[in-house]
Amino acid sequence: MLKFLYDDKFIVVCVKPVGVLSETFNREKNMPELIKRQTGAYKIDVIH
Repeated sequence: MLKFLYDDKFIVVCVKPVGVLSETFNREKNMPELIKRQTGAYKIDVIH
């Protein structure tokens, strides 16, 4: 489970665990996929 620091309808700010990729690179363990699973969002854009 990800730790969310802030979230609303448009923005999610969370802590990225060590070993999890920031971008989607054909692996299940990446931030966009984890956020989608936890929030039910259909589109995630990553900002570093």
